[in-house]
Amino acid sequence: MEETKENWIDKMIEREAIPKQLREDTVDEFCEKYGVPPSNYYYHFSRPENKKKIIAITVDNVKKHAPEILEKLAEKAKDGDVKAIDLYMDMILQLSKNLHLS
Repeated sequence: MEETKENWIDKMIEREAIPKQLREDTVDEFCEKYGVPPSNYYYHFSRPENKKKIIAITVDNVKKHAPEILEKLAEKAKDGDVKAIDLYMDMILQLSKNLHLS
């Protein structure tokens, strides 16, 4: 029984690390699938150790895709897309601050 508990919590953590628009099911559907009440889902979701795991997975995903996204944004900026220029410059300035490059 403990293995099943850990399994659904790990799945909940993975699920929460995915943007809402890309999730395949609702919380209620997820809970029904794993046989847990929604209140239990939200309890484990709100636990600090689980939030840290969710954030770590999310950051890893961002790191994996950021270079490609920045490259596409740079291409649009080079083509004169004003919104892309603003966004690209904001992103570069934020990255340089966070990496202490400035």
